[in-house]
Amino acid sequence: MKKKLVSMLLALVMVLSLVPAMGVTAWAENLYIRIADGEEVGSTKEDVLNDGTVSFDLDTKTLTLNNATIGAEDSEFIDYGIESTYDDLTIVLVGENRIGKAVTYNGDMAGYSVGEGIYADGNITFTGSGSLTIYDKREGIYADGDVIFDDNFKGTLTVEDYGKAPSCAINAGGNVTINGGTFNLTSYKSNGISAGGTVTINGGKVMAKSSSEEGKYAISATGGLTIADTMEVVNANETYTSGTTEPLTAKDNGFVTIQPKAKPSSGRSSAPSGHTVLTDLSGITAVYVDGKKVDSRYYIVSGGNIILSGEFMKTLANGKHTVKL
Repeated sequence: MKKKLVSMLLALVMVLSLVPAMGVTAWAENLYIRIADGEEVGSTKEDVLNDGTVSFDLDTKTLTLNNATIGAEDSEFIDYGIESTYDDLTIVLVGENRIGKAVTYNGDMAGYSVGEGIYADGNITFTGSGSLTIYDKREGIYADGDVIFDDNFKGTLTVEDYGKAPSCAINAGGNVTINGGTFNLTSYKSNGISAGGTVTINGGKVMAKSSSEEGKYAISATGGLTIADTMEVVNANETYTSGTTEPLTAKDNGFVTIQPKAKPSSGRSSAPSGHTVLTDLSGITAVYVDGKKVDSRYYIVSGGNIILSGEFMKTLANGKHTVKL
């Protein structure tokens, strides 16, 4: 029997040796994007979900979300809202988009309809001026490579991540780069932003919140965290230094915020659109707006400036207000 097997193996070797090198064909890798655990899309398709909200261009590897809802309320649980096996994928955001059933966190995993919002084997680049909200059980956005929000990204990303460990609102095996946009990233049981490489923030406004458990971080970068000189870190327990590999955690279980540095103003508030600088005076013990004392949780002192929170500003009507310190 052994002799017969040896003879068969020798015969096979002789046959293979006679095959010309150019005649050997390698199996092609199966590359695709998939929406909501549906069919694999490996070619240009103008209407992936048959509702006009998702399109894919194979030539540019561009997925466009145009007021798309993935993982609707009446859908069964899906592992991935968007899955990609391409080396590079660009996602364009147009209008208001959502992945996963809208869930109000109540301490457990009940109600989540999506395991991971977006999963990619390679790199993901986000662009556009639309918004994307993700409600997920395990991970908001994950890429084996880099996650990039390019110079043309003017949109808003909101992630409500339950954070079934190990997990993050944004997680990259490579680098995370943010050049613009607005980010509201919450992981109730795990981390806000995590990168095996670097995290670089050049613009926009980033709010990241993690679990208060030990070993969970709002922002963590194995290769170091770098923010532009025009930006500042607010509400972190740690003091930021350029290129630090020390993770950032938030004070009082709140958000670590990275935002443009405040500029002194005339002392009057503007229309309610985010944080507004009131004064560059120091030694403030209380802030009054229209004669009413502002709760200390609605303002912060940063570099000698008093900054009202966006939440408080929304309570004010448009126009001028009286401010006393």
